[in-house]
Amino acid sequence: MTQIIPNLSIIVAADSKNGIGIKNTLPWHLSDDLKRFRAITTGHTIIMGRNTWFSLPKRPLPDRRSVVLTPDPLGEEGATETSTLSEVLEICKNDSENFIIGGESMYSQFLQYASKIYLTRVVGNFDTDTFFPELSSDDWSLDEESEVMTDSKSGIQYRYLTLSRKG
Repeated sequence: MTQIIPNLSIIVAADSKNGIGIKNTLPWHLSDDLKRFRAITTGHTIIMGRNTWFSLPKRPLPDRRSVVLTPDPLGEEGATETSTLSEVLEICKNDSENFIIGGESMYSQFLQYASKIYLTRVVGNFDTDTFFPELSSDDWSLDEESEVMTDSKSGIQYRYLTLSRKG
């Protein structure tokens, strides 16, 4: 049985088909959601794969510790590089909350260990080539769900969901 890590959370925005990205970029621009992402993750550790690291508009993101799981050196300063999932978990064990921020492979690898998910459910289906794993209601309970909101700049609709691991 997999051990759930109490201080390991996932933060993700996904459309109605669980699409999360296209060609290493976000398929939408949700200014309000980016502000929420910054508010939630600031002061914490963010964990990502190599492609997500290189997709960041500014590396590293300010006021956060970046951990990148990658088999190859990044060739840049600003991140703690690891090559195994167990190294990531060891590095983060004493932090109050750690966030998996992408991409698809990272979400798939770490979902079994996560205790909480901050999900922005984007209304509609977008052109995507990467996906968030399907969640089972046997494993996750819905703690909070916002009303449907409309992004102030793009006009795209979304809602926030917070889920926690059952058991």
